Amino acid sequence: MIRALNLGCGQRPVPQHLNVDLRPGPGVDFVWDLEQYPWPWETGSIERIRASHVFEHIIGFDPFWSEIYRVLCPGGLVHAWGPYGIHGWANDPYHMHPWTERTLDRLCGGSNTCLLDQGRKFRIAHVRIIGNGFPWWHLADRFDYRPKPPLKRWRYEMEFVMERI
Repeated sequence: MIRALNLGCGQRPVPQHLNVDLRPGPGVDFVWDLEQYPWPWETGSIERIRASHVFEHIIGFDPFWSEIYRVLCPGGLVHAWGPYGIHGWANDPYHMHPWTERTLDRLCGGSNTCLLDQGRKFRIAHVRIIGNGFPWWHLADRFDYRPKPPLKRWRYEMEFVMERI
């Protein structure tokens, strides 16, 4: 029995996970629109949810997190990555929400424990910012500096793990 989901897997399936995507393709085990509720998994049946570059595409933030809470068993983990801040977010019309550590703070009310509507709780287990270069956008914003192309594409991501409690 599959106890782990890889949401929005695209062409990056993960072994020992049910690889879920909006569209069929190589490595996709199950086609599902994550904004169609309820999800087809039993309450408390999933131990781990993996989502790489998915959450920023979700329009309905609250119902999405309610479904994550519903399908995760107590102690289940959400491990996610996505673009950090507005860098890499603002240029994509399909990105609905930017993610920063402040996003998690707001989601969790400024504490380490998130309390969603109707008593749904998560605990922030891990957060880190991943980058692969100098953030030129800081210079552009602060000093009106625009570097000359060609520049390597700089990328910043946020990784986080939340536990259902």
